[in-house]
Amino acid sequence: MKRRIDWSIIFVIIMVLAFVVSKTDWFDYDLQSIAGFIGGQEISVSSLWKSITTQWLHDSVYHLLVNVIVLLYLSHELQKYNSTRKIFLIYISGMIFVALVLFVFAKEEILYLGSSGAIAALLGSQMIHLYLSDDKRHKANAIEVSLLFLGLTIVIPHISILMHLAGFIVGLVFELICSRKRSVTFEQ
Repeated sequence: MKRRIDWSIIFVIIMVLAFVVSKTDWFDYDLQSIAGFIGGQEISVSSLWKSITTQWLHDSVYHLLVNVIVLLYLSHELQKYNSTRKIFLIYISGMIFVALVLFVFAKEEILYLGSSGAIAALLGSQMIHLYLSDDKRHKANAIEVSLLFLGLTIVIPHISILMHLAGFIVGLVFELICSRKRSVTFEQ
């Protein structure tokens, strides 16, 4: 039996490698200045590219660990009822939408880093799945976790509300569209 490597493991490896390279003196440049997105930039292909690449970079070991742990946990949980391909599409959709939102709406001249916006897309998908289940505990858990996520996003300093909410909304919409297609398919 062939065993495939999970895409989330590959993404974790990329994030760890980007972090290690960004924290070393191996090169004559700073990875964050080359690939990090700073709000308020003029519109260009370079700034659009940076709005994507900035999601692979992390500011600290703690920031990286939190994102890695949550990514691995959510991808594992979502695999219980979704295909790996669908989870990958949710994550990539979140990453692209977050990049576009940053590109268009990030006006503060601060450095945006991290994959938590794309990870929030996975969380949004998970919350919709739990909320649409028949189990009242799952519905309550979905509401509680969503409120906790939104509350922590607002309360904890240096977290981009813009990135988190953009990703969360992508996950909600993606899962609502998929669940609607499933219900139409089952009714026919």
